[in-house]
Amino acid sequence: MESLSRTGRGLNANQLKLIAVAAMVVDHCTAFLFPLVPGAWLLRLIGRLTAPIMCFFIAEGFAHTSNLRHYLGRLLAAAVVSHVPFVLCHGGMSSFWNTSSVMWTLFLGLAALAFSANPRYPVWLKCIVVLACCALAWRSDWSWYAILWILGFGLFRQDRKRAFAVFAAVGVCYVVKGLSVLSLFTISYFGVFLAIPLLLLYNGTHGTRNRVLQYGFTGSTPHICWQSGGFRFFFKLHNKHMTRQTGSPRSEKAGRSRFIFFNPNETPAANPR
Repeated sequence: MESLSRTGRGLNANQLKLIAVAAMVVDHCTAFLFPLVPGAWLLRLIGRLTAPIMCFFIAEGFAHTSNLRHYLGRLLAAAVVSHVPFVLCHGGMSSFWNTSSVMWTLFLGLAALAFSANPRYPVWLKCIVVLACCALAWRSDWSWYAILWILGFGLFRQDRKRAFAVFAAVGVCYVVKGLSVLSLFTISYFGVFLAIPLLLLYNGTHGTRNRVLQYGFTGSTPHICWQSGGFRFFFKLHNKHMTRQTGSPRSEKAGRSRFIFFNPNETPAANPR
């Protein structure tokens, strides 16, 4: 079994978040401002790595949060607040019940992970809940792919090979969906796999708090403004739940599995791998 170790090498959480936000800005500026420029598909390809990184840190946040209900509540609040701006940029109010933002998908992914990680529930009930969450996210941004990514990163957090095997399998399904309409833009779907080498470089450390990451990103269009605000809220929320960890793993008695393989309060190893 291969798990993450806390070292000084590689990329810390804040560095990965900055990469994700930068990729998101490139993707949405291209989609809404420069959709027809030569090479737009390449810029969209880069933007695809944002969602996998967000799903990864949802799983990390679950492992570290000291208050799961508050974590779920804040994601749900963000989903509610962002819903109207999202549908206005995706077909107008006629799409109110047909789609929703990625914050709704992340909320459902965290709920599915929390339920699946609870040893008190039977496997058959866990499967039903996961399927229900996938169904509720079906028409939302990133759909059921994000749900399964969060589950893979969370349930196999102590085994990187299995976690990334799940990620790759779901990623293939995502790419196959894109191949249903062949075009140069289809190549951009492969961008989700760009997240793999970045996440493999994650060193398990939080990094220095970055106010530019938390407050500095805005966009040029209403949709980009919302996306920047939504992702900024997500990353700030993840920071909150990562830093509130007291160092003692959550007990199974409390109904949650122990998926922590480093203490976020200990200092990095003197001799990193």
